[in-house]
This record gives sequence, structure tokens and C-alpha cells, in this order.
Amino acid sequence: MGVQTDLWGVLYSEGDNRERLARLSTLLRRIMDEELTPRQREAFLLHTGQGLRQTEIAARWHVHPSVVCRHLQKAEVRLRRFTDKLERP
Repeated sequence: MGVQTDLWGVLYSEGDNRERLARLSTLLRRIMDEELTPRQREAFLLHTGQGLRQTEIAARWHVHPSVVCRHLQKAEVRLRRFTDKLERP
């Protein structure tokens, strides 16, 4: 089953919201694993998941903040391309 089919199945399924949320979280992780490079995924998770600023991520990675910015921008473009491809069932 494809990611798109899985996504719509989770969004439109019946049942316990906690179960649906857990399934959606697993599916989103799978999408990130398939669509993003490891560095893009790490930057995205640190920034959105843990709330780190770009400068904080840059300090962890020992790089210039512009490097982090580029990874985040590329991650956003890739994820947006994925969501733009989604067709409703």
C-alpha cells in the first residue's frame, strides 16, 4: 500500500483518536524518511519538534546558520511537493 493511500486511510478512519494519532505519527515519520535526506530530516525535527532555533542547530553541527537554513528550506520544498501530489480518494 502506498503512503498516499495509507495517509487517507488514517485521516478518514473511525476509532480512538489516540490510536489514529499514533498511526498518523508513524506515517509522517515514514514520509520524512522517504522524502528527506538525513540532514534535512534532522534539521526539520530539531527545529519543529524540539523548537531549536537555526543558530542553536548550527552550533550543534559546528556550521554556519545559513547551512541549517538551506537544509530547512529544502526540507520544506520536498515536503510541500509531496503534499501537493496528494489526491483525495
